[in-house]
Amino acid sequence: MKLRKHVIELIEAKNFACFATIGKDNHPHVTITWIDHENDLILINTAENRIN
Repeated sequence: MKLRKHVIELIEAKNFACFATIGKDNHPHVTITWIDHENDLILINTAENRIN
């Protein structure tokens, strides 16, 4: 799916992304991270083996 212009503009601006997940204990976990885009993919900046 091709990213729309307004989505690309939002990603390229100085913004953070908030991601929310539900843990094994059923409690929510919210993480703030950088995002980027490449070839119509949204890239999420995180490290392997992290809970987020």
